Amino acid sequence: MSRRWQAQGYLLPLGVVLFLQSLVLAGFPGLDCTYNLWDRLSCSWDAGNQWTSSPCSVRAVVTDDEDNIMGLCSLPIGVSPRRCELYLNNSVKSMHAVTVSNSLHLTVTCSPEGDPNVTVTSCIPEWFPFYHLCLDPPQSLDIAPTPDGQWNLSWSCHHYLHMAGNREYEIQFKLSEEPWESLPMRQDQLWVPLRQLHPDTQYIAKVRVTQKRYRGGKWSDWSQPLQWRTPPAVSSLSGSHLLTQVLAPCIAVGIFLLLVALIIRSSDRIKKIFWVGVPDPSQFFDPLMSTHKGNFQKWLSSPFSRSSFSLDPTPLAISTMANTTAINLISMNVKGLNSVGKRRLALQEAIAEENGKYV
Repeated sequence: MSRRWQAQGYLLPLGVVLFLQSLVLAGFPGLDCTYNLWDRLSCSWDAGNQWTSSPCSVRAVVTDDEDNIMGLCSLPIGVSPRRCELYLNNSVKSMHAVTVSNSLHLTVTCSPEGDPNVTVTSCIPEWFPFYHLCLDPPQSLDIAPTPDGQWNLSWSCHHYLHMAGNREYEIQFKLSEEPWESLPMRQDQLWVPLRQLHPDTQYIAKVRVTQKRYRGGKWSDWSQPLQWRTPPAVSSLSGSHLLTQVLAPCIAVGIFLLLVALIIRSSDRIKKIFWVGVPDPSQFFDPLMSTHKGNFQKWLSSPFSRSSFSLDPTPLAISTMANTTAINLISMNVKGLNSVGKRRLALQEAIAEENGKYV
């Protein structure tokens, strides 16, 4: 009987060892980690109902690295899945803790029933962080109105520079009591316009980001929600709107019409100021205005009547005495005539002879 108990006493530790070895060989399922592109790993482990009350931890070591970069985090007890954040001991915070060519050795270690002398270990010998990227969520969300009545939602990201141009975003916004409305944005820009928002309404918006340079990436967590209220609609009867949109144009048009009326009815002095160098020809055509009342056709016509141009052959009644008197006058002035006068005298004599024939 004692030998039987001794045999069972030897077999019980051996069975525990074999059971723990089977766990080591089988590994812990459900371990999932992501890398934030800087120095943080976010790990989640779902072991079902196993080891929920046992203290466990996740350890990461960068392989083939002379700086011995590593990190450790403890998984909480009594929850499933169990999550923790692991920070790699990166001495230069402005650089990546690892590069795209590095791999990590991930290890999950548990102490069954809290006994530190008994540990169970499972590992992922080669884990590439750049194929498990989950970027940090956008920060510093801000909203600002635009002159055309829209709203610009903007944010900032502190990812590494080489990721610029390789990100895409998803924006969700809603009224306070309404379901979320999604707005995908494929281009890498840090703002998006929000159109047709209702006035005097409370809105909420949030943003998340992912990368499209390396395969296997995941969406980031959502950013902190931003809440804002749109201003109330501007009443058409408000004083400021009435002054700027109605009264100001009416006053400007009234002033313009008043100036035009003053110019039209102004004195000659004001006209000379506005029409400099335009001469007044009326002083050179006084008969045109005073006699003919501006009738240009009458002004150009002959001052003689039409009867003076008549060709009526009625002979002139010239008496002998008048003819003799004319001849005497002509003879008295012959001596003082010049050559032109002589020709005129000859013409007059010819006329006189013609008139004598009709006496």
